[in-house]
Amino acid sequence: MVFEAGSTLIGADGEHQEPAVRAALDAGGDVADVIAEYTDTERSLITTDDYAIACEDDGTLLWRGWLTGDRGAEPPFEARAWFAGMSAADRAAGFAGEA
Repeated sequence: MVFEAGSTLIGADGEHQEPAVRAALDAGGDVADVIAEYTDTERSLITTDDYAIACEDDGTLLWRGWLTGDRGAEPPFEARAWFAGMSAADRAAGFAGEA
């Protein structure tokens, strides 16, 4: 699973981040809070004001949204292609090229 926040791609840590995000997805919980809580913002250079996209390694879209603020606001232009203009295969290829 990979997070796309702003223009930073982040590989989810398999021991901490990924299980927490999957648990939130399965329980219908607040995925944004889990991503913000389990992401080292100093090391990853994102802030909780970023828009995040969570995908499987194969590009399957799992979740997308703002991490804080007005969660109903329009997504940023840079993020739209990742969920609206790309197929799962395109996302996977994009991740492979940038990760």
